[in-house]
Formats: sequence, C-alpha cells, structure tokens
Amino acid sequence: MKKVIVSLIVLSSISACVPLKKYNDLEDRYYLLMQEKNNFQDKINEIENLLAQRDEEITQLKQEVANKQAELDEQQNAFEALAQDSSKELQDNINKNQDLLDQLSKTRSELSSKESELAAKIKRVNELEGLLTQQRQAISNLKKSISDALRGFEGKGITVHEKNGQIYVSMDNTLLFSSGKWDVRTEGKTALTQLASVLKKHQDLNILIEGHTDSAPYSTKQGEVQDNWDLSVMRATAVTKVLEVDGVRPTQMTAAGRSKYIPIGDNSSDTGKAKNRRVEIIITPNLEKINKLLNQI
Repeated sequence: MKKVIVSLIVLSSISACVPLKKYNDLEDRYYLLMQEKNNFQDKINEIENLLAQRDEEITQLKQEVANKQAELDEQQNAFEALAQDSSKELQDNINKNQDLLDQLSKTRSELSSKESELAAKIKRVNELEGLLTQQRQAISNLKKSISDALRGFEGKGITVHEKNGQIYVSMDNTLLFSSGKWDVRTEGKTALTQLASVLKKHQDLNILIEGHTDSAPYSTKQGEVQDNWDLSVMRATAVTKVLEVDGVRPTQMTAAGRSKYIPIGDNSSDTGKAKNRRVEIIITPNLEKINKLLNQI
C-alpha cells in the first residue's frame, strides 16, 4: 500500500498534464470508494443477517404475545370465577387478590407495548425489504440499459456483468488504446460516449474507473510514465476524462491505477496477458436510504 501512495505522489509531482491537487483528490476519492466497495458485500451480508435476526425476534415477540394473552385469559377466568361467589366472599377475595388485579393491569400494559413494538419492527423490516427489492431491480434495469447502449460493440472486447450488487463494465485495451499508449482511440471514445449516455442520467451512482496491466515490465518509458503503475493510472484517468466530456459528473467518478496486481488471466500466456490489459468501470448504487433505515431497526 505504501508503494501505491509513493508511486501516485511521484507521478503527480512530475506530471505536466495532471496537477498534484487533482491527483490527491483522485487518491482520496479512490480510497474512499475502495473502502465502500470492500465493505459493500459485508453491508449486504449484515443486512441479510439482520433481517434473519429480526424475523427471529418477530417470532419470539409473537410467542410472547400469545403467552401473555394466555396468561391474561387465565387471570380473567379466575377473576370471573371469583365474581360468582357471594358478595362478601367476592369482596374478601377482591381484597385478597388486589395483587392479581394489579398484575392483570400490568400484563395488559405490557401486551399493548409488545404489540406496538412488534408492529413498528414489522413495518421497518418491510420497508427495508422493499428498498432492497427496488435496489436490485434498479441495478438490473441499469445493467440492461448499459448492455443495450454497448450492443454495437459486442465481440470487440467489452463485457457487462453484475456482481455483489455492482455493475462491472470491462473494456479490453485493444479497444481503448494503442500498445504502450494512454490516448483513447476513436472507437474507444465512441464506446465510452455510448456508456456515458446512460451513466449521466443517474447522478446518485459512484463510478470507479480502474486501469489494469499485465505483468510484462513497461519498457516504453515516456516522460511521467515509467512503469505499469504509471501506465494504469494514466489510462484510467484518460477514460475518466472522456466520460466527463460526455456529461458524466466528475464528482461521481474516481480514477485508479491497479498496475498488474489484480489479474483475471494467466500472465504466463499471451491470451491471459491480453485479458489482464483492461479498464474496468465499477458502478456502485447509493446506499444512503438503506443505511438510514437499517440504523432505525
């Protein structure tokens, strides 16, 4: 991790194209989004576990209500039985069983409180389940919109898939860049413009643009680009700039270089290396409403 920070600092200090402040902003936003990304699945698991726990609590509360009702019925029956005695015996029994009447009142109060608590929890759980369903549907619709927008690039190195509630748009470097370069090619810009036409309509999304390389050392050292770290950062930044020009808000985006350290193919083969040379655009929904409701349960 320290190597990543050092590399980014060196890059930003010597770059003639990318100011230091912008690199620092990108770095801060990158780590914030990465933390959100890494915690996203844990948050979903936490929500699902919490839903299971709340279901168990609801079952327990229902059982408590049933028990209290049975206890209330038993006490009511006992009270009615006392009413059948003579007035003197009844008065004596009422005096002797004042504690029973007090307990009956307390039981009624507890029962009412439990029912209110149960109703409130059921309402919040239902709201949370509804939000999660809406979120899943929104992600599914967004994935379809992105796939439709990029349909003209099928077989040209673009894949779109959903994972852990996030949408991954992966683009091969052969579509985006010439070998060893970071200027986006014309066809790559066209694809990014199509993608931007969808993303700019959703201003509550967080968008992480990651540049990836294979394990081969970067040999064409040019100015500020000295290695794979630098190359991956420059390519991610180049894609981010194209999306910004095409209308995607810059505050939604974070550019990050991952160098060779997250391969999806075997770097010992040409085919595997080609898979690893890519830019991934990771689209994450806004979880503010879900988190707010979760904190209320």
